[in-house]
Amino acid sequence: MIKKNNDKKGDDDMSMLLKQLEQEETELNRQIDFLINRIPLHPTGSLYISSSNGSDQFYTIGTDKRDLTGKKKYLKKENRQLAVSISQRDYEMKLLKELQIRKNAVRRARKTYERTDPEKVLSCFPQGKQDLIKPLFLTREEYVRRWLEVDYERKGFQENTPEFYTAKGERVRSKSEKIIADTLFRFEVPYRYEYPLELKGYGTIHPDFTVLNTESREEFFWEHLGQMDDEKYVRDALIRIHFYERNNYLPGKELIITSETKNMPLDMRVVDCVIQRFL
Repeated sequence: MIKKNNDKKGDDDMSMLLKQLEQEETELNRQIDFLINRIPLHPTGSLYISSSNGSDQFYTIGTDKRDLTGKKKYLKKENRQLAVSISQRDYEMKLLKELQIRKNAVRRARKTYERTDPEKVLSCFPQGKQDLIKPLFLTREEYVRRWLEVDYERKGFQENTPEFYTAKGERVRSKSEKIIADTLFRFEVPYRYEYPLELKGYGTIHPDFTVLNTESREEFFWEHLGQMDDEKYVRDALIRIHFYERNNYLPGKELIITSETKNMPLDMRVVDCVIQRFL
């Protein structure tokens, strides 16, 4: 049983990079729009600074549209806020130019990566040759298909126990497990029900669900503790969680835990939140 697939697949790397580039371009557009709307609020004209006896002297040109002489005008101390505004404007204009250059670079990078797709390399060959080739990197769809096709021996059910069936037609052990399974199915999250897992020091257990994050290709184990008002059940559950931890499957990391009692049933909002956060 493999906890994680640490080999970064080419398609996942590209997908992540494209997403980062897209997010950066969105943020750059926001900053550029902000500056485009802000810069016209500053005064016009130019600022000149000269030093005299160790102090700066400020002069402006063109701040007064009625003055057509083009001569420098000394800026008195009480009017120094004009120097601040002009300097801020010059900074923002330079910043706007740099952001636009960066945006163009990000856009070119996005287009380059979108044009180069390792997943399409195999399709460049005729079908006869494709059948002879073993792809080095699986597409997400192919990876999921193979993950779901893994065969394993399922636990049996005792006679005269309640029957619950998921939207996929699988039999599960409780109404809450059906809710979790159907929600995973609705979100198109691949899962295996009661797939065996060997815990060193404990033995073989069957987590309620083994689930796959299709983007990162990480596996998570989902245990639903459905009888937390039963003392013996709680003791057994804590022992099992302890051995998960001993085997480096940590709650909130590789191990997902939900729970309920008779008076506090499983909250569908929690199930949705878990899937959005991890999967």
